Amino acid sequence: MNRRRILTNNVKSKEAYNPSLLCFTAEAPASSVTLKNLGSPNAINLQISTDMQKTWEDYAFGDEIILEYPNDSVFFRNKSLTPTGFSLRAQYYCFKTTGTLSVSGDVTSLISFWGGDVSLRDEGIFWRLFDGSEGISTAPNLPSTRLSASCYAQMFRNAKKMRTAPALPATIVEESCYLEMFYGCASLENAPALPSLTLKKKCYQNMFSNCKSLETAPLLPALTLAEDCYKEMFMGCASLSHSPEIVATNFVHGSLIRTFKGTSLIVTETETENRILNCRTLSGAGQPVTDAFADTLGDFEGTPEEGHEYYLGNKLYLYKAGDECEKITGGYECFGYLNSTVGVPSPNKKTVGDNYIGVLKPRADWTSYVLRTANDLSSL
Repeated sequence: MNRRRILTNNVKSKEAYNPSLLCFTAEAPASSVTLKNLGSPNAINLQISTDMQKTWEDYAFGDEIILEYPNDSVFFRNKSLTPTGFSLRAQYYCFKTTGTLSVSGDVTSLISFWGGDVSLRDEGIFWRLFDGSEGISTAPNLPSTRLSASCYAQMFRNAKKMRTAPALPATIVEESCYLEMFYGCASLENAPALPSLTLKKKCYQNMFSNCKSLETAPLLPALTLAEDCYKEMFMGCASLSHSPEIVATNFVHGSLIRTFKGTSLIVTETETENRILNCRTLSGAGQPVTDAFADTLGDFEGTPEEGHEYYLGNKLYLYKAGDECEKITGGYECFGYLNSTVGVPSPNKKTVGDNYIGVLKPRADWTSYVLRTANDLSSL
């Protein structure tokens, strides 16, 4: 492996500059990027430019490119004028980064000279491309409208600094195409739109699991579900406090297993203006909704039942035995504390932390108390 220190001349060439090419730009001194080939993926020829696309040279896989100063950049492009293959799932290319870098341009410039909307033909073509790249703060463009199975699976897994997600313009999904795509992206605050109306097996499984800063789920407009399509999709998203209604009613095996487990949704069977799920029928569907709302914060948690409707509550009261209450993430109103001599009956009880409980309605025998602290519950 070679190490190359780059000091970029940040003057764009008016004649040759192409903003669609994949680009890494340093946000911190001495940030670095390396593209490794793990196993035996498709053989490709890449070029890099470190002078704002004025000149290009062949890239040797495994070479570490060190961007010495903030705003120094390196561009990548495929030498082929016709689209090529890339990763083959278990045999794949993977970027490793240090420091902090923003990523821009089209990821498709890795398989095409010009980038742009290129059809993805191979299974797992960008499998784990940025997996564990803790240095990236933004994602590149993903312009392809024709996907392949597992094309973006685990693509940004554990990219913990990444704040924004790329747009996903494809309206037709493929099996496992977004599997674990943003798993563990702890800084991700907003989810991209998911416009597909018909789903495929495991297409969104674990897509946002453990994205602890994500507060709102995207619209899920699909009318036809597939096996494991929403399985554990938002599991562990501790800040998630709102989700649009899941409009589909044809539940199949695994479609909503543990989908919202461990989120901050306030789920109730008491009708509100925000319905989240209508379990009209579950017969013959295997285990479609097991633990869909497990470890959530409302007066209902666990597995939805056939023929029941579920809603999002609009207020959560948190109490701590014999002490001041704390404010939940999302700014829900909170007041009062639980007298330590008063028991808390099920099912209105939800253990949140040490001696903390959350309920939708305060009981008459709880003592009123003026809120004096506003600590975030997630920090307890």
